[in-house]
Amino acid sequence: MTCQRCGVEAELGECPFCHRDLCLRCYDLDQDYPCRLAPLEQRDDAIRALRGSMEVSEIAERFNLSPRRVYGIVG
Repeated sequence: MTCQRCGVEAELGECPFCHRDLCLRCYDLDQDYPCRLAPLEQRDDAIRALRGSMEVSEIAERFNLSPRRVYGIVG
């Protein structure tokens, strides 16, 4: 099959963010690919919105993050 990003013939896997079929190289090497940024920005905005109404530990559990990561996002 052909990678939908670089066009190489290889074994492919589906990107969980943009749902394109990518080769292992494209999937692994480009960690900051734009398809990953939008969901993370949406998650961070949701965490900031919840900060006033929930404890950090509750937010961390809800988003499966560490409390330290939640502090980093809201700080």
